[in-house]
Amino acid sequence: MVKKLLAYVFVTIGLAAIGISSWPPLMHKIYDWNNAHTDVHSWRTNHTKMGGGDLIKLSYLDDIKKFWELKNYTFVKATDNGKKNIDLYLYGDSYTEDMPGYIFANVNKYQYGTKLLGLNYSLDSGKKNILLIEITERLALETLSGTWIYNMLKGKGLQKGEPAAAEQPVAPSAAQPSAPPKKQSYSLAGRPRYAQLVNTNIEYLLFDYNIINQLKQRKADMNYYLFNRASGDAAISDNGDYLFFKPTVVEGGAYSSYTPLTDNNINTAVSLLNEIYDHYKKEGFSEIYLSIIPNAATILQPKNYNRMIPRIQQNSALKMPVIDIYSIYSAAPDPATLYRRGDTHWNDKGMQIWLRLVNNELKRQSAQQ
Repeated sequence: MVKKLLAYVFVTIGLAAIGISSWPPLMHKIYDWNNAHTDVHSWRTNHTKMGGGDLIKLSYLDDIKKFWELKNYTFVKATDNGKKNIDLYLYGDSYTEDMPGYIFANVNKYQYGTKLLGLNYSLDSGKKNILLIEITERLALETLSGTWIYNMLKGKGLQKGEPAAAEQPVAPSAAQPSAPPKKQSYSLAGRPRYAQLVNTNIEYLLFDYNIINQLKQRKADMNYYLFNRASGDAAISDNGDYLFFKPTVVEGGAYSSYTPLTDNNINTAVSLLNEIYDHYKKEGFSEIYLSIIPNAATILQPKNYNRMIPRIQQNSALKMPVIDIYSIYSAAPDPATLYRRGDTHWNDKGMQIWLRLVNNELKRQSAQQ
């Protein structure tokens, strides 16, 4: 009887953990609550709150201080000619999620969306409506497959004289875009990211506690000092100065900077970008831009790079204009100063370069009206 009761308890806990872990909005609330209370609840780890970087969190290399580089973004109000004639819609990811609207030049209204939030638009014919699609390189192959983006980016199309909405991220509405193009497929985009996310959330709920993480940290230290290896989904750069997200450096992975790509792979991505471009042009956007943010490994360890970004951006068939950060990063005299040492993201210097490129284009668009 006791064994049966315990079995029911464990099954119930397991099902509850799976259910909660599969619901991203609830997991975000749990993460936020934990981050706000780790100083109060000593039983709960502050490992996930640390500002050293997401790869330090993944690898449990908390004690290796050379990988620590705090998130230090600075956001300054954009300077422009005062002409606020652009409504900017930015569809992005973790690289751009912290950005406030006031850092963009000549912008009247700013709306931000992600794959999780979606991006709902209602265009004002009295403004220049600009759509900027920002993609992390490791997710580009997955993003440029199928037509799911049309379910995330949806709205009412062009509305004459419609007043500007408040500057804030918005959730998707039930409105559907007009006749999305036929479905495309992409052979390298089949990695089960959602299952990985659920597994990560389950581990966080059930095992992310001080007493357990201290053991993980000691094991990670041993792997680092004895074998020069990082644990989990992190890898140490060839020069030993950076942590990389391991899926971006393994050969053959869908996220990797080194997986060989055929011309057909590139042409498939370009074809879908052209369909996206034509669709949102018809919806009423004045211009649609693409910006692919390079993996850290692409810039800091470029040997054997598959050149996915330049092959897409320089493809003669591509209709969509690009915000080309890759060319600037790869030509930088010291590219090591562009990314955080223990994180998958750029640092403030890397971000400011991208922001200047975007604002230069926004200023050019504003001046044309």
